[in-house]
Amino acid sequence: MPSLVRSDSTFFPSVNKLEDNGPTLEHALTEILAQLDRGRVVGFMVVYVDQHMGFSRAIPGLNEAFDAFCSEEGLLNFSHYHR
Repeated sequence: MPSLVRSDSTFFPSVNKLEDNGPTLEHALTEILAQLDRGRVVGFMVVYVDQHMGFSRAIPGLNEAFDAFCSEEGLLNFSHYHR
């Protein structure tokens, strides 16, 4: 997903750098689903998910979309339970 990675195809080292690149909600949700699918294909029994490094701060609307995604996939959103 081009708005989520640097020119060398690696993820940005910080949320600020990601935000500077103008990430899109569509790209974020596509990447999240791809990572979940990959985990399932290799045999992980995924029951919860987390937004690593708080990257939702860089993508408007992601928290709400992530909640909906978790509900659709039958997953717990770790951000509601980590405390």
